Amino acid sequence: MFKRQWKMAKELLIPESRIVPHHIQGRTLTSLSKLYTFGTVSSGGAGYNLSGATYLTPQLIDSGTDIASMSSYGSSFKIASTGVLKATGINAAYQLGLEDTTQRNDWTTVNGTWKKIVVGASSSTGTTYKSIGLKIDGTLWIVGNVSNGMLGDGSTGTLTTFTQIGVDTDWVDVAIGSYHVIALKANGDVYTWGTGYACGRGSGAASQLLGLAISGCKAIGASAQSSFAIKTTGELYSAGIALETGFNVQKTSFTLLDNNSWKSVSGVINSGGGVGYVFALRADGSGYCWGQNGGYELGLGDTTTRTTPTAFAVGSTWKKIILLFINGASHGTGIGLKLDGTLWGWGVASLTGTNQSSGSVTTPAQIGSFNDWQDIWGNGQLTFAIR
Repeated sequence: MFKRQWKMAKELLIPESRIVPHHIQGRTLTSLSKLYTFGTVSSGGAGYNLSGATYLTPQLIDSGTDIASMSSYGSSFKIASTGVLKATGINAAYQLGLEDTTQRNDWTTVNGTWKKIVVGASSSTGTTYKSIGLKIDGTLWIVGNVSNGMLGDGSTGTLTTFTQIGVDTDWVDVAIGSYHVIALKANGDVYTWGTGYACGRGSGAASQLLGLAISGCKAIGASAQSSFAIKTTGELYSAGIALETGFNVQKTSFTLLDNNSWKSVSGVINSGGGVGYVFALRADGSGYCWGQNGGYELGLGDTTTRTTPTAFAVGSTWKKIILLFINGASHGTGIGLKLDGTLWGWGVASLTGTNQSSGSVTTPAQIGSFNDWQDIWGNGQLTFAIR
């Protein structure tokens, strides 16, 4: 059995140290996940000392790993089911939480026990990066550049170590845009802070102090310059700049966008200071999208910008959609996980995992033939997926 594993690993360029024995601390190999990556790998962003390549199809990089959550945007994080956090990639703004600016090329342990990490930046400049983390104990923390007020207390500058946001211990989710943060509490209250209309607090001026924006919610999301909240009763609300809100007009406070039953919403986190694009999923798994579309990133078969929610891949049912963006470009990529366990890509061809090196994938195309994908994460030009 071990020989068969090693043969498979050699073919996929996995070093011998990555082959996982059948039993690790009482867990069997079947309880672990197989980790894949595709897209452009640079500056240590995929770990395992991989760099300087574009993978056109999913590449197996760990044959047995415990992953509960991941995030990536040049700087990458993975969290085990135990809450152990590891980081790799670029680190010019201390965003890996390792108290230095040294790039990491392999996964390095970060102190604390964590539930979720999100990475963002206000431009392609490495010194604008920041990472926000939700710990298992319900506290929120941030490290890196907070020049847009992302610490929530009005201060700016660069944090060299993870610093707690406020004192509350009842946070359950967090999302980040180019210039703002949105977070959800256990009681359904949604708070925002940072800069701009995306804070949804009645003014276009800077809202650098953490404050209540909307209540009675079960889910949140963010795009480059807008915020989203889903009520416990399913309605979708948005606030922010015109094209990203789904209204085609600016909204300075959270406003009802659609009264159907929704389960999730997410937008491209950084669009190089420009306008982004958004995907949202209804409770039945149907997908809707809106925003910029210069490079088929909406997967609708054309490059026409959509100003209001538009049905996407009609007849498909989705578990999750993530969005990638190339800084300074007017186009991006979408990666979708269907409820049937298949994986799909559209947009910039070389980042879709569909084995195409140039051009665009104009509508969703299946990535390989596996139908047992469990989850996906990514941003920038890199996607992680587990089976």
